[in-house]
Amino acid sequence: MNSPDAMETRRVLTGMRNYEHALYEIYSAYSRMFPEHKSFWQDIAVEENTHSMMVDVFLSLYDDGEISFSGRIFRFADIEAELAKLRSFQDAMKTREIPLNEAVTFSLAAEKSLVEREVFKIKEDDPPEFKKLLKELLQGYNTHYAKIYSFYRELNG
Repeated sequence: MNSPDAMETRRVLTGMRNYEHALYEIYSAYSRMFPEHKSFWQDIAVEENTHSMMVDVFLSLYDDGEISFSGRIFRFADIEAELAKLRSFQDAMKTREIPLNEAVTFSLAAEKSLVEREVFKIKEDDPPEFKKLLKELLQGYNTHYAKIYSFYRELNG
C-alpha cells in the first residue's frame, strides 16, 4: 500500500476523518460558548463525532487491505483547503469572542463546502462500503445544513 495512489487515498480518508473531528470540536465549543443553545450544538457535535468514527473504521478496513479502490481519483487538496479553514476558525475561537451569528454562518459554509467540492460524489466503481459511507456523510451534511439554516432563520427573522 505504498503506491502514490494508495498514499493519496489514505491522505484523503484521513482528511475526511479529521474534517469530521474538527467539526465535532467546533460544535462542542459552541455548546459551551452559547449555553442557551447548548443542546442544539451538542446534538450536532455528537453526530459529527459519529461520522469521524465511521470514517476511522473505514480507514482501518482500507489499511488492512479489506477494501480497495479501482479507478477512483482522490484530490486531497480539496479536503486540505477546507480543513485549513476549520483550523483557522478554531484558532480564531481561541483568541476572540465569536458572535452567535458568525458561528452559525461559518457552520453553514463548513457543512456545505465538501459537498460543493464533490468530495462525497459517489462513483460507479467505488466499493459498496465506501458508497454507504459517502451516502451517510452526505445525508449528515444535508441534515446538519438544514438544522443550522433553520436556526439561522430563527435568529435573523
